[in-house]
Amino acid sequence: MPIVLWSFCAYTFFFVCAGVAVICVMLITTLLVTLVMIVLWKLPLPIILCFFCTFGFIEGVYLTSVLNKVPQGGWVPFAIAFFFLISWIYGRQKKYEYEASRKVSKEELQKLLFDDSIVRVPGVCLFYSDLVHGLPPIITHYVRCVGTLHQVLVFVTIRYVPVRTVLPDERFLVDRFPYKGVYRCIARYGYMDLMSIQHATILDEIINCLRKHISNEDLLPHDGNNTFNPKVNHVPEDEGMDGQEAFRKQEEETEARELEAAVTKGAIYVLGKIKLQTSASTNWLESLVINHIYHFLATNCRSALAFLDIPPSQFLQVGMTYQI
Repeated sequence: MPIVLWSFCAYTFFFVCAGVAVICVMLITTLLVTLVMIVLWKLPLPIILCFFCTFGFIEGVYLTSVLNKVPQGGWVPFAIAFFFLISWIYGRQKKYEYEASRKVSKEELQKLLFDDSIVRVPGVCLFYSDLVHGLPPIITHYVRCVGTLHQVLVFVTIRYVPVRTVLPDERFLVDRFPYKGVYRCIARYGYMDLMSIQHATILDEIINCLRKHISNEDLLPHDGNNTFNPKVNHVPEDEGMDGQEAFRKQEEETEARELEAAVTKGAIYVLGKIKLQTSASTNWLESLVINHIYHFLATNCRSALAFLDIPPSQFLQVGMTYQI
């Protein structure tokens, strides 16, 4: 009996939701084509009205027939879909709030860079995060588990913006942390942009943006005590403008050489595999939403990084549990 009930619910969900979705797509397409006729093609008004009334009437009849099934039980799949949608939005919000409230500060990052027990290895490491400002707590968990940091660290955030396409020159926004070899990169894509299926292409674009950023930035002295950590360099006050300019140029060339040396050693991609878990004091409804429904949706949802076709030898997932 439970198998029959689940099968009936699945078929009902598919036919009702799929029917409404298909009819709505057809109706929206008719409205958009009508708008194109008016704005772009500038056709005569009788032709536009004839097209809109004909197809609008047919699709309106189909939409009305489907919506008539909603009071007779068709509301069930809509309620299920709405519950799943709310669960996904609630889980994503909780995850973001957890990371935003526990993000790594610049002081904590400085301690990691100055810690003598952490080994700095050559190469480039790209950390992917949803945070635009600040660093996710996964970085400290990664260092605690691995005990190493690469020579160049790039924290990458992929954002989809509500525009058709983003110009190539404006796609990557690069900024520099106040420590040598640590950068922030925001990759922006429009709804018509396709992410490259070759990870090397995006890596090359990010590295090129870093090169331009280093060459266009007025580098300032940073603290440090070895090759990979930021270095203490003070410009003598009596050197004047020429001395400061020479110092900035020297710093620029040094950082550019270190970046090129890190690129030749290769790059790895680090992505946090986050699991949300509620505490013991959480009510049963929130526990159901977070521990089961959101976990199921997050497990079966493909990440944007899946389209990059990153080689398994260069891809590392770090598991971490967020207890909310």
